[in-house]
Amino acid sequence: MGIEISTDANVYNLNKNSESKVKVTIESQAGKYAEVDFSDGEKSELEFANKDGKNSISTEHVYTESGIYQIKATVYDVDGNENSDIKVIKIGDGTTPLASFEILQDNIKIADSRATEAENCSKPTVTGNKNNVFTFDASKSLNIDGTNRKLNYNWTIKALDSNKQIFQTSDLKKFTTKIDRYGEYLIELDLKDKDDPSKQDYAYFGCLKIASAPPQINNIQYTVADPKNITPLKLELKAIGAKDPDGEIVRYLWWYQDIADSTNEKLGSHTTAKNTTTLTINTFGKENEIKKYRLYVEITDNDNNRVNIEDVLPEANIPQIEVTNGPNKLPEITLSADRTYIMKGESVNISAKTDDPDGKIEIIEWDLDGDLIYNEDESAENDEKNCQNKFTCTYQYNQKNNKGYEVRAAVTDSLKAKVTSKALKIFVDSKAKDPVAAFILEKEPQPGELTVTVKDNSEIDPENNKNIKYIWDKDISTDSSGDKKPDNDNDEDDKKQKGQKQMTFTYPKLGTYEIKLTIEDDEGNGDSISQKVTFSDKTASKPIAEFNHQISTFANGKYTVNFNASASKAPKNETLTNYIWDFNLDEAAKDSKNTDNNTINDIQEEGSITPSYIYYPGTYKVKLTVETANANNSKTVTLNLKDPSKGQVPVATLKSKDPTLENYSKDRIELTGEKACVTFVYNATGGSSNYEKFIIDYNINFDLSGDGNGENDADFQSAVAGEIQYCYEKSWAKEKDIIAKLFVYDKNGQISSRERLIYFIPTQPGQIDARIFSRPTPAQGGKNNNKIVLYGDKGEITFDFTNSIGEGLEYYFDKNVYFDSNFNNTLDDDYINIEKGADGKPKPITEPFERSWGKTKSRLIIKDKYGQIDQAEVEIVFENPAQTNIISIVSSNLFVSIFAIIGIIAIIFYQVINKIKKYSN
Repeated sequence: MGIEISTDANVYNLNKNSESKVKVTIESQAGKYAEVDFSDGEKSELEFANKDGKNSISTEHVYTESGIYQIKATVYDVDGNENSDIKVIKIGDGTTPLASFEILQDNIKIADSRATEAENCSKPTVTGNKNNVFTFDASKSLNIDGTNRKLNYNWTIKALDSNKQIFQTSDLKKFTTKIDRYGEYLIELDLKDKDDPSKQDYAYFGCLKIASAPPQINNIQYTVADPKNITPLKLELKAIGAKDPDGEIVRYLWWYQDIADSTNEKLGSHTTAKNTTTLTINTFGKENEIKKYRLYVEITDNDNNRVNIEDVLPEANIPQIEVTNGPNKLPEITLSADRTYIMKGESVNISAKTDDPDGKIEIIEWDLDGDLIYNEDESAENDEKNCQNKFTCTYQYNQKNNKGYEVRAAVTDSLKAKVTSKALKIFVDSKAKDPVAAFILEKEPQPGELTVTVKDNSEIDPENNKNIKYIWDKDISTDSSGDKKPDNDNDEDDKKQKGQKQMTFTYPKLGTYEIKLTIEDDEGNGDSISQKVTFSDKTASKPIAEFNHQISTFANGKYTVNFNASASKAPKNETLTNYIWDFNLDEAAKDSKNTDNNTINDIQEEGSITPSYIYYPGTYKVKLTVETANANNSKTVTLNLKDPSKGQVPVATLKSKDPTLENYSKDRIELTGEKACVTFVYNATGGSSNYEKFIIDYNINFDLSGDGNGENDADFQSAVAGEIQYCYEKSWAKEKDIIAKLFVYDKNGQISSRERLIYFIPTQPGQIDARIFSRPTPAQGGKNNNKIVLYGDKGEITFDFTNSIGEGLEYYFDKNVYFDSNFNNTLDDDYINIEKGADGKPKPITEPFERSWGKTKSRLIIKDKYGQIDQAEVEIVFENPAQTNIISIVSSNLFVSIFAIIGIIAIIFYQVINKIKKYSN
């Protein structure tokens, strides 16, 4: 279900009434109604109206505070299916310019800028090629007066690779360019007020991907020499509309196929450098027999992109011709070889026995490598042309092929009838064993890291280990080569090297990436393997993995179990990116995704929320792993599937004796406080009604016995149903959920179980507010982005964060958000943890600054015990004392107001204080 959300502009200024009206339009052909979250605390539910053939919603919303807002629209159709889209807007308070721009591709608008820099290019928003003309238009940017006058524009087009190389810059409001290098690019606009360049804003677009465009073709046009269409029939062929948008076509491969022949053999195949050729349809079959043929062409461009006419036209529209076989008895040809099984590097003598009842053989052509191209130049050593018009050919095979090379020869008689022999297979073996790909991580990435080193661990036959190729793809979901195949890239490491046994890769953001290694030996044998690596922040929250299942009626000796993971949840402001299922945790799966004989990492189903699986009677552990960009989490459930001939399986019941603790809608027992007790009532119904024992594990996510299995701890056991009390602590749920589980065994060996989630209701989160106070100029950071003014070329600032508001706060500080202090090509991960004193409050820190650093901004991020996050920022500005009134110093609400004194005394006072503090520390 498609959805598009748009606004009448990207940037707005508050008016004199501190209001800004934004018009929002949502379009969806299948949408019935939409829920709109304006991200300022207000939401609306609106119905679609169909007008002028468009199914859309238009509404206006008034914002009363400046900031960046993500307007999210969730659209539902009549069946309850949903889809979402987000539009980001920026609202200013008139104190700084507002940067915004549009992107046009070949004069067609394709995208708007964004308020923040893109985190990665896993899903490029815009893809173009070298010949596309891109226009970047900042005409809708606003200055502080609400117009676009008196603005300085500074554009940067920067490659999103490890070098971050700048491709182009411009100072025009609107400029047009071509990007003639393949890759992914970030577009950045730095907008400044001409009268006060310190007032500036940024807009971004990431990413713009320039990829190799495939060649294009519309159809094949043909004319015939004989209007009666009697074979042999000469055709003049032309490729219509053949072109390459970003290069040139270097090869045309032509052929025709018998429509009635299920083998789809390519007849008359040959290549040209031009878009025209002459093709002869020969006599195949009896004289006067009617035959139908389709005409084909495949084009290849200078980037080795290939397009077949079958890729463009449906089969029914591919040009075809009906012919009548002329008076000809077809020639005959059979192949034989002195041997059909050889070792690599050996030669084979192949002979062609031919006959033509009504003429003579004029041409014999060879296809010795099975590529259906005859007399092809391959190398000086193996050249099919050396066998041209020879009835005996000697050919050397230097590549292993256990499936066999299909050797063919085609003969043409004096009446231009052409016949191709049946394939003769030549099997080529080698003494060397095929390689087995494997690699290891040198070490698991630490929290906050974005770099990983991988090392080849493949098994290579010692007799064939001299010319091994190592092909590393650092992220199989990203197409770095531009060939539209994301999992075949040959990526370089940080040192610009390819094909090494050990590689170091750096990634643009935290998340999970899948690395693939492909190895090839000099005999053409190869193997591939991939594994995932996750980079996460130490503060990243884990998602919740949750699923239920429904078991079908027992039939044909097996069960079908339907699973549903829709109850799984991502942390706040994140989304689940993948669902990975292992339907039998105790057995290693054997398929293309699982080749390592490891039972605990199988991927039997990926991406599905509601998969199904077939089981035979038995006990199985089912594992669901859910992933976000930053973390993953798993849940394992045991299925006990019994043979119905043993009687009905009992139904276990486990509940709280106190009904006020039960939340039936969420199927959990809810407790309050830091500690609480539950009186469980345990029982069973059905089955043989002759129960052997009841076992309770008070928390299956805690392994009491230490055997690695949390579900087999018999914390309580009884031969009869009854009641039992157990007390829980809220702190136990920090790492994993608390889940109580009852197991019921009957006399027939049937087992039933029932799980209950023990849930402590969180305390209501309080207010959270990040605040920065500083000396020498008292200033409070946060929503107003206040400044700290220093004089001269160097200075020191003491930062104090004690007035930040919140419970159980953790403090993270970045001295300059525009400088990559840990040199990992990422600006937003340079935070240090602020140490707390004995009173639990953050300790002040003193940091030096220099005028030569240019634009400087310090940022504080706080996180409370409920996971809420807030930040504050302060801009560091060096000014000339002669241009600044320093007689008075503005006080913050942290320090008592200082009476206005003359500027020179104030400066001396702060210098003395700072020196005392420096030496006292």
